[in-house]
Amino acid sequence: KVISRFSAYGRYPYELQFANSESEIVVAVAAEFKDVKHEKISDPHFSENSNFTTIKSINGNFVKIVKLEDDEFSLMHFQISSDGWMVGVGSANERDTSEKKSLAIAVSPAGKIKTLKISDDFQGSFFGETLGVTLFEKKSLVYITNPSNKLILVWNYKTQDLAKYFYIPDRPKAISITSDQKQIIVAETKTKSFLMIDSTKMEIIGRAPGNELSGYGAHLLRLKNFS
Repeated sequence: KVISRFSAYGRYPYELQFANSESEIVVAVAAEFKDVKHEKISDPHFSENSNFTTIKSINGNFVKIVKLEDDEFSLMHFQISSDGWMVGVGSANERDTSEKKSLAIAVSPAGKIKTLKISDDFQGSFFGETLGVTLFEKKSLVYITNPSNKLILVWNYKTQDLAKYFYIPDRPKAISITSDQKQIIVAETKTKSFLMIDSTKMEIIGRAPGNELSGYGAHLLRLKNFS
């Protein structure tokens, strides 16, 4: 049963994760579509822009908010590192995102938003929804899927430099790192198989069969190594 209801301080709370030894909850709040109008909310903490809002786990009290200043974009999925970095992904704040610019950002522990850098190869063509995100903290790397471009991109989230990318014809979606941190597992859409990447070497090392549920959504449970 529902025991409490907390404000997310935004229109569309999309995803949440615990932080600070589970004493706090961070919520990725997406913005409402531009063509939808609402009555103004008087709460001073409320933001119409997409944001990361932190609240107390026990009572929902407001702690802090990190707002996207550009209302053209909307956050969807994110990960938090053990030392307080957040990496968020999403897309343009439009109903049809297929040809709209993608969103991939890092937020420092001090709350400074930094855009993950795109190489010249992708300037002007990084579009659609960036969907899955997982961290390899040992090397400060983030692996992100972009199904629209059929890409897996790897960044150093602390420097925001692009480290590597993979072109995957089978539209990569959900992504996770294994419990021993040695492999990145990616769900492929059409073949419904799982792609395996060596997390340190950033090299594809194989594929494993999936099932009828493989390839959908943005999340995978943390898995043991595939062989």
